[in-house]
Amino acid sequence: VMLAKIDKGKADFDVVCPSEYIIERMLRNDMLIPIIDTLFEQELDAKGINYLNCISPYIKQQFSLLEAPEGIDPNKYAVGYMWGTTGILYNTKYVSEEEALSWELMFDERLRNKIFIKDAFREWIWKDPERRRMLVAQYNELFNSVRPREYDGSHIVFAGMNPEISLREHQRNAVAHVLYGGNTLLAHQVGAGKTFEMVAAAMESKRLGLCQKSMFVVPNHLTEQWASEFLRLYPSANILVTTKKDFETGNRKKFCARIATGDYDAVIIGHSQFEKIPVSHERQEQLLQDEIAEIMEGIEELKSNNGERFSIKQLEKSRKQLELKLEKLRAEDRKDDVVTFEQLGVDRLYVDEAHSYKNCAKRCE
Repeated sequence: VMLAKIDKGKADFDVVCPSEYIIERMLRNDMLIPIIDTLFEQELDAKGINYLNCISPYIKQQFSLLEAPEGIDPNKYAVGYMWGTTGILYNTKYVSEEEALSWELMFDERLRNKIFIKDAFREWIWKDPERRRMLVAQYNELFNSVRPREYDGSHIVFAGMNPEISLREHQRNAVAHVLYGGNTLLAHQVGAGKTFEMVAAAMESKRLGLCQKSMFVVPNHLTEQWASEFLRLYPSANILVTTKKDFETGNRKKFCARIATGDYDAVIIGHSQFEKIPVSHERQEQLLQDEIAEIMEGIEELKSNNGERFSIKQLEKSRKQLELKLEKLRAEDRKDDVVTFEQLGVDRLYVDEAHSYKNCAKRCE
């Protein structure tokens, strides 16, 4: 960061204290000028404090070992400000004050792989070109070798779309992402055309045989607006749009039956209406069992790694709550006349304003 600031000329420093590695880079980039060792020589010599004349031969020798362009002596461009170990920090929980007074502590077997040299590590890595090449290659292979897939939707036909409307490049690519990438988050900014992206993705999915019936879950006050936009993009689409009356107690079963039996390209439904459609007991039971198994696995992992007791207790509490919920579910009377979500025939779900569901509980590692 310091080198970048100096290089851009946006910082005016009186004194700069770079490491040896940075000095080498500054010499290679011609960013240093020679020290004027005669400046104030008379005044300094009179007081006997001319630092340049008092530098230890050992330090001068170390500076001469720095990599520099041919004919350049680093001693004429930089002087030692600090040398050697500037400080050692230790945790009194593991090391006593008496132990810290001896260098033997640095070779104690119980501290193997637990001692870190913070500032010198970077210089050590880059000092040897072969080591640098090897470590960079290993880092790239382990941590920098996965590139997010890019989707190209330029080849998609969009049969049945309004010929007066042309999707922009990013919209076509987003549709390709939905078609080929599985679960997809469309996180464009407001006004980027997410509605058309979802509509086009649903219609293309059905045309390609990837799904039979799509459901769009949108904010309650936007159901009619969504229907209008849907038909504007695909005028011949067969869609079913919910109204407020459709999910009143007396009409809910009838409307769900219409969804299940109708051959619709899409069903547009409000958030609150969607939440009234029950999930089958079998699926609820399986989901609860999966969550309990996941928590049990987490508890065993914490115990084997001597994890915090508080974390274990919290997981135990969550497990008991889920088990009670499971018992209550199993004790409920099952009504055969209830149409569940699985029976609607919906095999692709699009959620507008999905942040409304972002705080669903999930155990984190």
